[in-house]
Amino acid sequence: MQHYSSSNSIMIKVAGSFRFCQVIAFIFLIAACKTKQSQKAKYSVQNTIDSIKKTSIYRSMPSSNSYLMDQFASQLQANPNQLDAKIYYANQMTFMNYPDQGIQLLDQVINDLKRMNQLNPKLDSVLNRMKAIAAIRLGEKDNCQQYHNAESCLMPFHKDAQHKVKTGSELAIELYTKLLELYPNDHTFIWLLNIAHMTLGTYPEGVPKKFLLPVSKFKNETAFPKFQNISLENQTAINESAGGVCVEDFDNDGYLDIIATGWASKESIQYLHNDHSGKFSPWTEKAGLKGQMGGLHVVQADYNNDGWMDFLVMRGAWLFGQGLPNSLYKNNGDNTFTDVTIESGIFAVHPSQAAVFADFNNDGWLDLVIGNESKPGEDRKIEFYINQKNGKYKNEVLKTGLDFASLIKGICAGDINNDGWMDLYISRLNDYNMLFLNLGNQSDGIPKFEDISLNAGVLKPKESFACWMFDFNNDGWLDIYVNAYNTSLFGYTGEEFALAALNKKFRSEIPGLYINQKNNSFKDIASETDLNTPLFPMGCGFGDLDNDGFEDIYLGTGEPNLESIIPNKMFLNKGGTDLKDISYSGGFAHLQKGHGISFADFDCDGDQDIYAVMGGAYEGDRFPNAFFENPHQNNVFVSVRLKGEQNNRQGIGSRIKLKIKNAKGEEKTFHRQMSHGSSFGSNPYVAHFGFEQGSQLISCEVFWPIKNQWIKYDGLKLNQFYELSESNDVRVIPCQIFSWAKNSGEHSHIH
Repeated sequence: MQHYSSSNSIMIKVAGSFRFCQVIAFIFLIAACKTKQSQKAKYSVQNTIDSIKKTSIYRSMPSSNSYLMDQFASQLQANPNQLDAKIYYANQMTFMNYPDQGIQLLDQVINDLKRMNQLNPKLDSVLNRMKAIAAIRLGEKDNCQQYHNAESCLMPFHKDAQHKVKTGSELAIELYTKLLELYPNDHTFIWLLNIAHMTLGTYPEGVPKKFLLPVSKFKNETAFPKFQNISLENQTAINESAGGVCVEDFDNDGYLDIIATGWASKESIQYLHNDHSGKFSPWTEKAGLKGQMGGLHVVQADYNNDGWMDFLVMRGAWLFGQGLPNSLYKNNGDNTFTDVTIESGIFAVHPSQAAVFADFNNDGWLDLVIGNESKPGEDRKIEFYINQKNGKYKNEVLKTGLDFASLIKGICAGDINNDGWMDLYISRLNDYNMLFLNLGNQSDGIPKFEDISLNAGVLKPKESFACWMFDFNNDGWLDIYVNAYNTSLFGYTGEEFALAALNKKFRSEIPGLYINQKNNSFKDIASETDLNTPLFPMGCGFGDLDNDGFEDIYLGTGEPNLESIIPNKMFLNKGGTDLKDISYSGGFAHLQKGHGISFADFDCDGDQDIYAVMGGAYEGDRFPNAFFENPHQNNVFVSVRLKGEQNNRQGIGSRIKLKIKNAKGEEKTFHRQMSHGSSFGSNPYVAHFGFEQGSQLISCEVFWPIKNQWIKYDGLKLNQFYELSESNDVRVIPCQIFSWAKNSGEHSHIH
């Protein structure tokens, strides 16, 4: 007979820590590892990454579960009766996507404790809770992954999404039913019991009435055409962990490609080339990117104004006390990329996932702002790099008024007061957000910024994440959106969703949707829209789903905890005054954790599709990315790229204004700022305008900041793709519509 330590302190430790044990390393990693400036010349970016991977703090990250599992296995080999090590080892098995083995080990622990009369009710419930989430994962592994199809993990569950192998969900139902007998008011258990029944097709009939969540809460009042997930068919189903995405025409052939990243150390940057024949081809290896570590965010920019799009990968997010170097990849113009981080002058070792390119000093070259994650007692300042116009950057943050350190999770740029200078909004986790007004250049050509956050009214949410600027109501003035991401409620996302479904009070903050009042102040209208609900969004993006001229919002939801099984959310912009939830009706309510999101017209049919990076923080919590095809609703469009000459090559920061007359004879004006979109998911540098059928195009104008003037472009027609140059040339982009490959999907390639 095995003899386990029966210390009450160990049992209390295991019982009390379970809700947080999946995220404790994610939140409270504290260590110090400083890289001296003199070391820069000695190391390549890859050598630095390899060195940091060997440190204990890096190996404690959620993405390093194989290392943690080996550590617990070693402890058990030395002491087979170490109770907490055995339990945590079982937990790591679930994190590594071996839930069946985790369940077996937990059963062994439970049975042995029973035989020794050492299983008290509290520990029994903790172990059963661990078994239950392992059972949920088993159901996902045996079905959503083994039999993956377009409907997998989408709410409400279509018959094709319901589980063929029922073992996992049946065990989960059994365990959650047992747990609810002990804790009938635990709304996390209630939420997951309902989800488990949905996977089997036994919701709502099979759910005990007292625990049933209303069917009406999983339907939308607003009808919307359903988007189909075709990632298996068009070869974009990259199967990695949490990460970012940027969409752009990297080879200048007129069609949009994808660069996607995962944050795990063994995951490579992925480059998918749009073959404009219905599929994407993996170009990672030929582009020289194979083996190049990804990160949590990626953003593109032509930093050297050569007409070829480069990109920046952000690394080290959540790696508090330490970090990883970011990488700037130069596009060589021959379908290959070179890491130029060190030679460009931006090499640094900080945890970061927020960056934005913009021409802040109006010299025609893109500058770069990086927001680092600095905890109290650290001094990981913002990096404000001025473009030196020779392939190099210089950090001038000390002269800008941005000389501070904070835990920055989002950063975006835009001209909020229409004075021709790019301003900055900074989203900070566990602190109030900040808005900086660009006052223009000082005598040395470096811009100065003024903090107007308090008077602008854009401080909340206090626990915030990704953000962006866009013209939500099409009045010609940029508005601001910022996610609410409540780390203080990690482990309680299901509970929050259940409370909202039962019309009970929830605790989580809601996002901020700030409408520009045209006087350097904003009004938050989020609570007046369907955003007034628990969301927990990480990645996010915006675009015009229905070609009505108003841009909509998609939120990738979730948190690292494996119990965080909540739907991603889509909100339809209703004329710039309201947002309506269309997550279920439109086919967007994916239960996998959402990260980088991009809106783009990949197939040149005049409407925007969506590419979304799925997968969680843990090494085994991977899931194929989703590609939602727009079903095309017959509205008309105009697609605009810019070609700067005095201004930067893509015209980033320029404003585009289209005036139309609709079928009723009403004149309407629509506005866009040229940007990459969200701070956690990058759209292409394309201004997409959609209009109702019967509309006529009256005029198109572009405001070029350096010229400080509007230029009118004549001869444009609807349903065309244009490049408008600063010298007033108009070029039609040769982008021909094509159809996506279609097949059953079950045997399609997953990268």
